[in-house]
Amino acid sequence: MERIVWIVAVVVTGPLVGIELGVAAVVGPLAAKLPDSGFRVIRSGGSRWLGALMPFWYFGAMALLVAVAVVHTSGPAIAASVVMAAAILLTVTILVPINNRVARWRTDDDVDRGLTARWDAFHWLRVAMLATVFVLLAISAR
Repeated sequence: MERIVWIVAVVVTGPLVGIELGVAAVVGPLAAKLPDSGFRVIRSGGSRWLGALMPFWYFGAMALLVAVAVVHTSGPAIAASVVMAAAILLTVTILVPINNRVARWRTDDDVDRGLTARWDAFHWLRVAMLATVFVLLAISAR
């Protein structure tokens, strides 16, 4: 059972890191090169779509990481849960409010590239935290 919990945690957490890295390293920079009309469509649409999906993925990953920490009771497993909790705190307190503002963009006049630049900077921090979570999870395997 311990192994199954760990495998499910890896299968859920790994793609989460990959998606968030893809948003930071590919989608954001490509969208930034578009004129405001295209930038608005990509950023506001993505904010709405991912904003609806990601809470389930984040809290599911958190639950699995806690399960791994309980089952394995190793330092890296516990640390992965703590770092994930910090990533969720960063998300809820800083990234979600910005994301919600971007999701409400309806016209090109609403576009605020400074706002998305702020989101992008904090998102890179979150990506680093999620990568750390994944490495700690991998190290926790027995």
